[in-house]
Amino acid sequence: MFGYPCYFINGNMFAGLHQDHVLVRLSLKDRAALLAAYDESTLRGPLPNCKMREYLALPPSLCGREEELAAWLGRALAYASSLPPKAPRKKSRKK
Repeated sequence: MFGYPCYFINGNMFAGLHQDHVLVRLSLKDRAALLAAYDESTLRGPLPNCKMREYLALPPSLCGREEELAAWLGRALAYASSLPPKAPRKKSRKK
């Protein structure tokens, strides 16, 4: 995404990197838990002027705490796994 790595399951993105932020796709319940657990000023959407529903950038302090980071990535994977698979896009025919 935007030249940074991202991770998919069944065609649905569940995590990725953007600049120095780890992005995760979370359920409404998990987004609320993340917002309650950390200082909201450190949390933001992936891009300042682009609304990406269901995604939050994890606080930078989590990058040093592997178990917590893994737990949030696991929640993101579980949520994306629960979504219906996306059909592959058909490539356009160019003449």
